[in-house]
Amino acid sequence: MEPSLPSDLIGTAEAAEILNVRPQTIRQWIKGGRLTGYRIGVKHLRTSRSAVEALAVAPDGSGISREEHIRRIVDTAPPLTATQITALTDMLRNRNALA
Repeated sequence: MEPSLPSDLIGTAEAAEILNVRPQTIRQWIKGGRLTGYRIGVKHLRTSRSAVEALAVAPDGSGISREEHIRRIVDTAPPLTATQITALTDMLRNRNALA
């Protein structure tokens, strides 16, 4: 009997969009064991949305969302101009894009 697949499977492109990384990074994480991957046919690689969303928490392990973590960093920063706030927020959001 084959094991059942999770009902919330998504492709690597969608997973990458959720985590703000490249699809190649998702494939590397699957290969390295950070995410569980499921082969559907010969070419299709999927992972579960719930596993991806579990990775979308703050890097300090606090369990808050990445967006909430970014908001807290920006809110506790010294007085910043609107341009600096935008630049800091963009930098934090894209920090893992090169991973």
